[in-house]
Amino acid sequence: MRLLGICSSIFLGILIAAGLVGSAGAQERSVGGEWTGKYVCGQGVTGARLVLSDDGSRGVFHFYPLPDNPRVPEGCFQVAGVFNPATGALAILPTGTWYMKPRNYLPAAFSGTVDGRGEGFSGKIVGLTGCASIFLSRAAPTVPLPSVCARGLP
Repeated sequence: MRLLGICSSIFLGILIAAGLVGSAGAQERSVGGEWTGKYVCGQGVTGARLVLSDDGSRGVFHFYPLPDNPRVPEGCFQVAGVFNPATGALAILPTGTWYMKPRNYLPAAFSGTVDGRGEGFSGKIVGLTGCASIFLSRAAPTVPLPSVCARGLP
């Protein structure tokens, strides 16, 4: 757990140094609420839902199978977020708390940008071999959130 804290601190330090987090500016956008979409990792295209607090500092990440990749297991874990409303930069870090953990799965960290309208997010999954992009939008979820995952909602 101490290693996770050190890694998170290093990751956040890199984001600050790169200018991804900082002071708010004139064109602010919102990140709180529910996001749905998909990401790509070694298991293939996977459904994704991210539910964040109003300021984006805490939430739950839920992943699940899609019709074109039905063998993906379902899972969810707690996340912490850092959001810059002025630039739209968003970084999501797993806290280490799983609510539903599939065997041999690791939690994903990702970073990217929320668009100017606050309706879309595109980014990259970092730190996991075989993972690439993640895309989320404000579209209505197509899969219900398992009750065990709802325990971590902000």
